[in-house]
Amino acid sequence: MAKVSKETRIKRKKSELLEIFSTLDGNKLKTAMTLIDRAAFMTVSLEDLEEVLRMDGWVEDYQNGQNQFGKKKSANADVYLSMTKNLTAITKQLLEIVPAEKQKSKLEDLLR
Repeated sequence: MAKVSKETRIKRKKSELLEIFSTLDGNKLKTAMTLIDRAAFMTVSLEDLEEVLRMDGWVEDYQNGQNQFGKKKSANADVYLSMTKNLTAITKQLLEIVPAEKQKSKLEDLLR
């Protein structure tokens, strides 16, 4: 099976998110579009990073000078954790755009 490109996966995720938030009025949807774009990109990027972390692990060896060495959190792990926090913040912002009575159902849709 051919591997789907990152751009295609981002477009699919964006379509899913647009479907979830399609009931927003025009101005709110316009405001949400940038957040939706970022959420789609981050979600796909996190999936890719998860694969790298599964293969390479969360820690890497380091050596500073002759006698100072050990293990530290990998750069990929740092990026993953940072991007996860950012995606969480974007998700919260998206949900704040949704009227309060519809937030629970939108949250359930996002978590699927």
